[in-house]
Amino acid sequence: MSCGSIIKKLQPKHVTHRHGQMCPAHGLSKPAERRTSIKEKSKSQIESKSQDTVPTSATPTEKSENTACQRPNGIPLLRESSSLLPPSQPVVLRSGKKEDISKETMLILNRSGLRQDNTSRKPLSRIGVRKTRLANLTSEQSMSSKKPGESESESGSDHVKELTSESDVLGLDIFDDALWDTDLNSEIKPPYDHSGRSAYITRCKRLGATPISYFLRHMEDNKLDLRYHGLGGKGTSAVTPTLATSCHVQKLDLTDNNLNRSGGLALCEMIKENCFISELVLSSNKLTTCVPDLCNAVIRNDTLTHLNLSSNDLNDSSASSLALLISNARKLEYLDISHNNLENKSGKIIGPALPESSSLKHLNMSWNNIRSNGLEAIGTGLKNNDTLTYFDVSWNGIDKNAAKTIGEALKSNSTLEHLDISNCRINAESSVLIAFGIGSNSSLKVLKMIRNPMEGSGCYAICAAVLRNQNSVIEHLNFQHTHVDKDFEDLLNKVKEKLPDIKVIYGCQEAPKKPKAVIHPMARLVRYLDDNNIRLADCFGTFDEDGSMTVTHEEFIKGIESIGLKLDDAQKVFLLNEMDRDGDGEIDYSELVRSRMEFKAKANSAEYLFPKMHVQSDP
Repeated sequence: MSCGSIIKKLQPKHVTHRHGQMCPAHGLSKPAERRTSIKEKSKSQIESKSQDTVPTSATPTEKSENTACQRPNGIPLLRESSSLLPPSQPVVLRSGKKEDISKETMLILNRSGLRQDNTSRKPLSRIGVRKTRLANLTSEQSMSSKKPGESESESGSDHVKELTSESDVLGLDIFDDALWDTDLNSEIKPPYDHSGRSAYITRCKRLGATPISYFLRHMEDNKLDLRYHGLGGKGTSAVTPTLATSCHVQKLDLTDNNLNRSGGLALCEMIKENCFISELVLSSNKLTTCVPDLCNAVIRNDTLTHLNLSSNDLNDSSASSLALLISNARKLEYLDISHNNLENKSGKIIGPALPESSSLKHLNMSWNNIRSNGLEAIGTGLKNNDTLTYFDVSWNGIDKNAAKTIGEALKSNSTLEHLDISNCRINAESSVLIAFGIGSNSSLKVLKMIRNPMEGSGCYAICAAVLRNQNSVIEHLNFQHTHVDKDFEDLLNKVKEKLPDIKVIYGCQEAPKKPKAVIHPMARLVRYLDDNNIRLADCFGTFDEDGSMTVTHEEFIKGIESIGLKLDDAQKVFLLNEMDRDGDGEIDYSELVRSRMEFKAKANSAEYLFPKMHVQSDP
């Protein structure tokens, strides 16, 4: 396309006819006359501007057209270039409002990158550019529309109100792509933290809780121990969302964190979502008010097998929820509700739930306030239960009726292996009723009846029942703190003949103490030499009287005693066997050096530092 064709297309007010001739009826007859007219008009505009003779009646649009028709260097711009723009240009503002921008308004925007004072444009931020353009435009419009005698403040305020909608448009540079927000300009988001640490810190800030550094370091461990961290309701609400999606933690201990109701409810939501935690310890957290929600969450969980609710002030109001948990939990195998305030009413509610249990194997109800009627209902439930292997009701109260029920349960039950009825006020008569059940039981292995006032006659009745039972598999009987007589000891000897591996504790007998650990003799020898700053060669020289660099066993023991190092017979024999590696009956200096070097290399090993020593005869 030629330049003449472009110029012809830039003529909005004249009609172009064939052969490039201008119609005389539309203003000019020849292109030369038109160019002369444009040049004269541009010259007159420059002169009028230099003389500051801008008419007060000129509108902002007319002034914009005048200033847009020439460049700062004096070269006139083609006024007709505005014909390239459509009559109006729809623009969507940031506020969501759609405005039509006229072509005169678009010409106001300076696309040349230069100011009217022939200075280069200084790079500004987006907000700075918009504010500067809006201020310049408002100033020019207020000056052009100012009437004679009108103050500047009065005219400026009116025009600001009139141009409120258009000023938003004029503050945008529609030719600058950087000003438009698109998906391509969106900020790059940081990578997602799969560990949950950043999300945990964010929740702590939002809830006003202090982040736990131990949890941040060990949140991916198999066993997470958060005992005594004082989580409270806020801390638990921050921790549980991370645990709900954790696939690492399988054992969680939250002992003594004062969770209360708010923390307990947050924990319930975690239990419903998590499918990896199998052991959960919640002792000493005051969860009385949220026991129903907690039991429902455990019932819905398919992986939790161990639950500890001890020392949570559970009372009779919690018994119905616990009974529902025992009868409906599909995976729960271990339940600890000890050290609570459960009473007879709780026993009557929990007892009938025992036969309905399909998974529970370990039940601890010790240290409660359950007495005769309550334990009688529990004994009836135990009679028809076929899943429990461990049952602990110690530190409660068993009277004659409850003892009779427990004895009947032992006759019928074929799965129970461990029964603890210690400190339950069982007298001699009640122990005889329990013995009737033991005489027919073929599954019980451990029976603990510690601190019961049943005296020697009660212990005698239990041992006699074991002796009569041909199918008895009893391995451990504990009558500790119960005084017995000679008749019981004679009967016990017969029981041991029948069951050689049985272990019976009675009277004031205490469990055998572990032998005191004996430190390695070489350690004592090395410590003595270091404390007294004695070289090993000098020490060996005092043992070697003949200077042969070898000493017999007798010379070595005599030398150790001469330097003041006291060893018993077992330590002496052990030390000689360690140093005499070839077993020739003599210890040379090289063997002593090797023994010392070996000791220093293995000094961090507990098995080496504290060996088991036995007295042996001296070779």
